[in-house]
Amino acid sequence: MSDLDQLEIEVADEYFALVAERTSADVLNSLVLSRRVDWSGQVLSQRVGDDMQFPREQWVVLPARRTVTLLLVRRVITLLHDKPNHPQAAELYHQLGFLWLYGGKTRLV
Repeated sequence: MSDLDQLEIEVADEYFALVAERTSADVLNSLVLSRRVDWSGQVLSQRVGDDMQFPREQWVVLPARRTVTLLLVRRVITLLHDKPNHPQAAELYHQLGFLWLYGGKTRLV
């Protein structure tokens, strides 16, 4: 396992712990049990994975940029723990999600 893989795992654990602290327990229920209903009221599917999907997006990880991104995410998590009541903590928390998810990666067409 490379250093980047290890860092990715550690930061993911820290990020999901932060998400668990700041959200309700039922926040992901809509993803697991989302029901699609057609115009007549018939249930088409119970879960997101039941539907046919187009080819998934493919992403390339740029190791140097991803490492910097993960270190920045780790620092922001520390800041949010240190100052949870800061006026801009909520904005920073939402931006952190996008940074953790897409930072240091490039989408292939």
